[in-house]
Amino acid sequence: MRSRRSRSAAVVLLAAAALAAATAAPAAATVRQMVVFRSGKSLTKDVSARSVRVRVHRRTCAVPGRTALAALVRSHPGHIGLRDFGSCSRHARDAGGLFVRSIRHDRNKGRDGWVYKVGRKAATAGAADPTGPFGTGRRLRSGQRVLWFYCRLSSAGSCQRALAVRPSPEPGVLVG
Repeated sequence: MRSRRSRSAAVVLLAAAALAAATAAPAAATVRQMVVFRSGKSLTKDVSARSVRVRVHRRTCAVPGRTALAALVRSHPGHIGLRDFGSCSRHARDAGGLFVRSIRHDRNKGRDGWVYKVGRKAATAGAADPTGPFGTGRRLRSGQRVLWFYCRLSSAGSCQRALAVRPSPEPGVLVG
């Protein structure tokens, strides 16, 4: 009788632990992401922001889901160079110190480099920070727009005011 109670209690505890883990894990978000390179060319796509693992100097680092870095990595824009200013590990909570230093051949140089915005606001936290892009504990939600662009820092200490768009019509298309 006693072993039956023990097994029942163990089953109940395992079920409760599984339920807690399922509710603690954030659901994946699908965001609209644009990456604008120094040349002005861009990549735009809807991409999942599910958690992902990356390699940083011979280490495997977990990137939390619903973060701008998870979306960037999952969009496959080309080689992404990362630097770890913290101590990333296989635990997503340790990813806050990951820093994007290059995408494709566009590398950070001096004060110029890669930044991201969510909606119309420049993010204030690291792209893999588990507290979200603004450090409030709210991560990306489905449908949000994430913009990565190469910032040319002005002498006033801010990025260029706007990204220039130069429309070029496709051959055979009338512009009127």
